[in-house]
Amino acid sequence: MLLVFGISAMAGLWVTGLLIDRHLRALAIGSLALFTLVMAALAATGTAPVIVVLTAVVWGFTLGGAPTVFQTASAGAAGSSADVAQSMLVTVLNAGMAAGSLTGGIALSSLGVEALPWVGVVIFAAALAVVSGARRHAFPLPDRSDTVDVLDATPTRAGG
Repeated sequence: MLLVFGISAMAGLWVTGLLIDRHLRALAIGSLALFTLVMAALAATGTAPVIVVLTAVVWGFTLGGAPTVFQTASAGAAGSSADVAQSMLVTVLNAGMAAGSLTGGIALSSLGVEALPWVGVVIFAAALAVVSGARRHAFPLPDRSDTVDVLDATPTRAGG
């Protein structure tokens, strides 16, 4: 199972690398939407083996590219203060893991294991709402004059 997760994570990172320069906001929204969908699928189906494997594949694919997406968005929004923004991002991610562990522990002890994916749905849906609404400040339009769209196979002439 870990091998499948790892392979799907590598595939997710590769796809993210192909698309990130042109589709950063869409990748961020898509990532959070897939995380939410995975949690909803686990919440609705429980431990059905096929669903668990499929959600692990989707989770790995999404998780593979997510750090790159959010680091790129953070650096782009921060401009010349990118080093500070990156430090803040790492701090927020670590705080989020700690808060997630605490929240999961409380949900597990008070509501049982069945509640965990529902808690994840709520958290990811809230993050999805924030990112979806953060168009202007979190995802400023980049200067596209120096980027190359790797999916565009149109040949160009050197020098013009």
